[in-house]
Amino acid sequence: MAYIDISEEFCGDPEGFMANNVVMQWIQHEKAEVIKVGVKYIENAVVQNKPDGKACFFYLKPEPPCLAVYWCPYAQNTLKSAMLGNEALFALTAAVTGCSVGLGSGKNGNQMMCHVNSAQVGVDWKSVSEQEARARQAQSQDAQLRYKLGQDLNLASPTMYRSNELDTMVTFYAVHGLNLSWQLCGLSYRKTGGNQYFHGGVLRY
Repeated sequence: MAYIDISEEFCGDPEGFMANNVVMQWIQHEKAEVIKVGVKYIENAVVQNKPDGKACFFYLKPEPPCLAVYWCPYAQNTLKSAMLGNEALFALTAAVTGCSVGLGSGKNGNQMMCHVNSAQVGVDWKSVSEQEARARQAQSQDAQLRYKLGQDLNLASPTMYRSNELDTMVTFYAVHGLNLSWQLCGLSYRKTGGNQYFHGGVLRY
């Protein structure tokens, strides 16, 4: 299976690209900083509801064509954050299946982005029921974000994006114009077969 670089196409219109293609988050990076990324697509993969769409993934790509992005790290049972500013117009975080992601308020594009995971809370409540475990985990995560970022945050909770089948993946990102407020977005998708995907759309939170 071949992976083919199409970073130039992505960099030309990042928001439009996310709306029309499945873009998975495969980057693992532990430090909150500005990184450079590119996009490759998976040859012969199919996006069922986007005839011209491609199944793609982000990867670290220091050489052009590439896009500078803020990176918000992830760690299990931890809240991680990154301070966004005007060094880049795009921000990314690790792939999400049950975490919560939040974006705080600020001025002139200076805002904090957080990615929080409370998996252990879910484990502790599994003896009651799977449904209660998921609910308690989401409550814990969302409460941490409200405490860290304030009540007027932009919040993406698993109660908002998670399907009943628990097969939804989300690539969260944030965008802004220079000195303008950041907007938190999420591209949801599902893998429906060995090489087939379904684009669940982009939501603004």
